[in-house]
Amino acid sequence: MPGQAEMVLVELENLAVATDDSAEWERLLFQAVVDALPLSLHAIDRDFKLVVWNQGREAGAFGRSRGEVLARDLFSVIGEDAALRAEYEEVFESGVGTVSEVVGRASDPPRIYRVEKVPMRLVSGQGVSHVITIGQDVTEQRLIERAMAQTEKMAAIGQLVTGIAHEINNPLATIAGCAEAMRSRLSAPLSDQDRCEVHEDTQLIEDEAYRCKGILQNLLDFSRSEPEGRNDCDAASVVRRTVRLIGHNKRAADVELEVEIEEDLPPIAACEEHLVQVLLTLLVNAADAAPSGRIRVRAGLRPPREVVVSVEDDGPGIPLEVQDRVFEPFFTTKPPGKGTGLGLSVAYGLIQAHKGRLEMYSHPGTGTRFDMILPSVSEVMAETTR
Repeated sequence: MPGQAEMVLVELENLAVATDDSAEWERLLFQAVVDALPLSLHAIDRDFKLVVWNQGREAGAFGRSRGEVLARDLFSVIGEDAALRAEYEEVFESGVGTVSEVVGRASDPPRIYRVEKVPMRLVSGQGVSHVITIGQDVTEQRLIERAMAQTEKMAAIGQLVTGIAHEINNPLATIAGCAEAMRSRLSAPLSDQDRCEVHEDTQLIEDEAYRCKGILQNLLDFSRSEPEGRNDCDAASVVRRTVRLIGHNKRAADVELEVEIEEDLPPIAACEEHLVQVLLTLLVNAADAAPSGRIRVRAGLRPPREVVVSVEDDGPGIPLEVQDRVFEPFFTTKPPGKGTGLGLSVAYGLIQAHKGRLEMYSHPGTGTRFDMILPSVSEVMAETTR
């Protein structure tokens, strides 16, 4: 019997060692997986104690080693930040994650990071026990997106130039004709009738000169590199500016354009140049789809506090088999030389960056409608206080 007891004890010791080895292996595997991720990651418990810190957070001039930070309070490591603490507390309480982009000023030039806070529950059905923070450097991606947007904008400018040349030639011809008539009248003593006609000619020259200036200013406003900041802007102003621009595009010369704008639309927090670019893309596409048809542009309010700008054409519609691809970069149904395939992709990205949506509705044979949906300033403020 003593021999059997000793054998049982040995077996129990071997099982304990195996269990310890298994737990250690799982720990090492977890750490290896977390370290292999191409991003920075850390996790905190409800006391703000750091429990995970991967190699991505150790990298760089401002990185900290894992052994230096684990089990410490997060804010003793990164510095106290009341707004950030409140954001973490909200994730713990609500169980809803957050996504934001921040600009890191520590490097030169500054880097752009996409930061996501993910709630985690160790026990299903219970409250949030940890919050995982994931940071990803998206600087290059944003630079590519901006370059694509500028490329598409320059393509649109190229389409506008021909129409603008025609628009400017008309007032220039009027100015030249008035100048010749004035020179003829001024070659002899002026009668009262001549003076009256010269005055009318000078007024016409002034009006046509300002018309040329307005046409060129529209083009300059659209082509410039817009500021990064966003201000309260008016959807009605965006629609009117874009309709003036599309008037210079030869591809829309035979289109019947209907514009409906509701009164007293709430302001939206946006870069107006971006919205003009998106709306111009939608109008040019609609004109291509219905070159001799009718396009309706509507700006209105959708409950609770969203502003919607719609562009609807009566063209042939988009084939069902390609509707899922209309927002893909470089995808186009236009013939070679008629489109870059970037317009809708860039437009989609710009609207998403404004926390909005770009939606498409099309039925073959009955036309296509695109809705540009943007939250009003009051809706954005309400979201930030929830």
